[in-house]
Amino acid sequence: MTAPLIAVLLLVMVATSFLSGIFGMAGGMILIGVLLALLPLPAAMVLHAVTQMASNGWRAILWWRYIRWRPASAYVVGCAIVLIYSMLFGTYLYDAIDGTYSFVGAFSSKNQLGLYASLGVFFSYATVMIFRARGLWLIGSGLIGLLSAYSLLASQSATSVITTLGVVALCVGMQAMMSLTPQSRRIFFAAAVILVVVAGVGALQFGVVDRNVHRVDAVERERPVVRDRTG
Repeated sequence: MTAPLIAVLLLVMVATSFLSGIFGMAGGMILIGVLLALLPLPAAMVLHAVTQMASNGWRAILWWRYIRWRPASAYVVGCAIVLIYSMLFGTYLYDAIDGTYSFVGAFSSKNQLGLYASLGVFFSYATVMIFRARGLWLIGSGLIGLLSAYSLLASQSATSVITTLGVVALCVGMQAMMSLTPQSRRIFFAAAVILVVVAGVGALQFGVVDRNVHRVDAVERERPVVRDRTG
């Protein structure tokens, strides 16, 4: 990946993030279109995800004090219903990429089960650690959090596990950051942004992304072809 291409991608990422910040939409759709036009599909999806997490994470930090956490309790109950149903009536399906059978619960993909399990972990964390639930809500949220963590591990969805760990770590960091003075928060965040940008540019420049793209392409070429026999 050349330096001019890296510069163009950085400019597009910043511009589309500003667009989403101003209008509340469209930035991500424009970004993924540009990335797909310039990069292979795996690299485009990785950079799009990283950009979205960075921009949305910054908005969360910026408006942290205005977030309404009380609705998280309702989401905890919803996730519990879905996961309990999945545990009782779930099934295993063959994963053509891994060559193994994975537990998918009541869904058709382990990543879908992983998504709901990760939401259960996050909202249980928010209810207990941010909303400071007490009494029955504390006990219920803790049990649902354990159920969600078990479902997350049972799904064997690496994407959901990594994302959940990252989001929870980000929330813990944000809570710690709120204890600092406003000036210290700005300095800390600016240093973190510079570190992430430098690491990202270094990964692109030294071919880390390209090596992973080649590895994904190799897996795609070697995976068995599964024919649909339902028809």
